Amino acid sequence: MLGIVGGTCPGRYEHVQRAGNTLSFGAKDCFLKVSLSKDGKTLTEQGFCMKVTKWADTAYYGKAPNHLLQLGINAMLHPQ
Repeated sequence: MLGIVGGTCPGRYEHVQRAGNTLSFGAKDCFLKVSLSKDGKTLTEQGFCMKVTKWADTAYYGKAPNHLLQLGINAMLHPQ
């Protein structure tokens, strides 16, 4: 299990996969990969999420997503 406290994709991720130095996980509208470099000095994060930017009120479905925005998530972290 993996947890993200804040940011764009907070929450608890129960389905985490590991391949080498990479963890892959996702839930609902977010998918992320976190990789540690071979020398252990760089952490790279890549992924995407879909966020609703506009809702529509419909007679049949009620409130439904009308416009979605795909957000790219990229980070390269180095120790100081």
